[in-house]
Amino acid sequence: MKKLFLLAVVLVLLVVGAVVAVVIYADRAVKIAVEKGGTYALGVETTLGGADVGFLSASLGLRDLKIANPPGYKSDRFLGLGSGKVSVWASSLRGSVIEVPTLSLDTITLNLERATEKANYRVILDNLKRLESGEAPSKDTRPSGEQKRFVIRHLSIREVHVNADLVPMGGDLTRISIPIESIELRDVGTAGRGVPLAELADIIIKALLVVVSEKGAQLLPPEILGDLRSGLAQLRDLDSLGVKVQSAMGEKAQKMIDEKLGTTVDDAKKKAEEAIDGATKKVEDGLKNLLPGKK
Repeated sequence: MKKLFLLAVVLVLLVVGAVVAVVIYADRAVKIAVEKGGTYALGVETTLGGADVGFLSASLGLRDLKIANPPGYKSDRFLGLGSGKVSVWASSLRGSVIEVPTLSLDTITLNLERATEKANYRVILDNLKRLESGEAPSKDTRPSGEQKRFVIRHLSIREVHVNADLVPMGGDLTRISIPIESIELRDVGTAGRGVPLAELADIIIKALLVVVSEKGAQLLPPEILGDLRSGLAQLRDLDSLGVKVQSAMGEKAQKMIDEKLGTTVDDAKKKAEEAIDGATKKVEDGLKNLLPGKK
């Protein structure tokens, strides 16, 4: 009986050890795939703090994703992600296309910086343009082997904090914070046979910058807004990929816009009044010069 008991214990330990090893290696495989896909697409180092694969729940947790800034900019990162969660249809895991009902990304920090020559977002957009044209941004980071493709029915992004540290052409240093409450993407990858991780990174970054250019239009300096939109115009439109995008700014952002618009209106009113006063004075001076006698 003792031998049977010991044998049972050994078998249990072996099974537990095997399960733990599978989970550990699965976590590591996901981490490597995300890092390689992001680095390949964006042309800058992408790192993931950790991935937690839940086999029984058919889910995946992501934490501490960091997309580095291109060289020459102050911040150490272009984008940072607090956490993410993915649910998948277990029946699709063995196939080449994985069906994802929901992907949620929470607490994103996006740093937009402009150096003397070029903004960091233009460097990223240029890399995405090369990716979309079929030219690899970096051959050393090309994902190896057969790549899984994903169809994501609902991709939600929550709590986006955009920090813009920009030097407008001919202007002073401008620091702007743009809070975005939520961004919703639907039917990602449905226009074809799914999208690989590199293309998914392309779509997410593009969606973030599109929303910034639209919702932050009244907060960004005109020359920066034009530069951002010009870069986005050179990429494939999200509508052409079958991706539907919705976004909400939230009360805080709307208050910032209202305050800026109020300031703009006050400035315009003040300038108009000054122009009228100046014109009136010129008319009065002209009349004085025309009238003889006592001025």
